[in-house]
Amino acid sequence: MNFEMETVYDKQTIQAFQNILNQTLRAKRIQFARLTFMITGCVCIGYGFLWLWAKSQADISVIPAVSSFAAGIPLLLLGLFYKKYRNRSVKHMVNQTPERIYYSFDENGYFSRSGSTKLRSTYHILEFMFETDHYFVLMLSRKKGFILDKSRFQFGTPEEFRSFLSQKTGKQMMLVS
Repeated sequence: MNFEMETVYDKQTIQAFQNILNQTLRAKRIQFARLTFMITGCVCIGYGFLWLWAKSQADISVIPAVSSFAAGIPLLLLGLFYKKYRNRSVKHMVNQTPERIYYSFDENGYFSRSGSTKLRSTYHILEFMFETDHYFVLMLSRKKGFILDKSRFQFGTPEEFRSFLSQKTGKQMMLVS
């Protein structure tokens, strides 16, 4: 059985790709980063209050307290809004001209083509497979992968493709909401 589709890597598609990775492979790392920023921010703010208390007890400079607050408040805010910050930074990295990539899957492996770049590989290198209502995400590693738009199948259907990939890889597609 053969499957062919095209994915347009525009802002919406790349944002969906990032969201899927953030909910799955990056979830623990993002949580760790958020906690680190929040704890560091709270420690800095705590030092600021400690310096203010010390200032009330003795005649010392207020500069260390102000510096601690100046460092702590942005760190705390970054920890609280880390996911929004990451999503916004991804939007700015996307090229203005969407890239079109064509994919073909057959019994022996898959083929992708983007401009003059061509890649042929087998299914055994697929480490993770995710599915949402609109996309399939196939990961070659924790950092490399590609997204397939379910509405852009030219040959085959998403349902047939899901079972075909499960059969070829021996892995199940993980559903992501």
